[in-house]
Amino acid sequence: MQDKNHRFMALDCLHRVLRFYLSVHAANQAPNRIWDNLDSVTSQLLAVLRKGLLTQDVQHDKLVEFCVTIAEHNLDFTMNHMILELLKQDSPSEAKVIGLRALLAIVMSPSSKHFGLDIFKGIINHMPRIIVHGIV
Repeated sequence: MQDKNHRFMALDCLHRVLRFYLSVHAANQAPNRIWDNLDSVTSQLLAVLRKGLLTQDVQHDKLVEFCVTIAEHNLDFTMNHMILELLKQDSPSEAKVIGLRALLAIVMSPSSKHFGLDIFKGIINHMPRIIVHGIV
């Protein structure tokens, strides 16, 4: 994603591949294999964000979409490996805003299995970690 003119297109293509993987192939794989594949993708995305290479609003919007897509299939992974990473105290302010927007989008997503107040049952388990990270 070195060429900034192609970053959004690359993010969009990666998001489409991820959605396809989660809806078609993930059902036939072991949970730890899915976790490893998600970790591979998300750690690279977060690294690119930390380097300051994703500066446009549409790119930030796409990262929020990544969080929502993954949360629809694996809320624990999203909370532990995306939201908490984005909300870390030493994260750039853009990352914190993306993390908060993603959390709100997950709660409000009509396609989520955890729509509305039900999601707080899952999120409440992660609150001590969010507090420790200095967010709340």
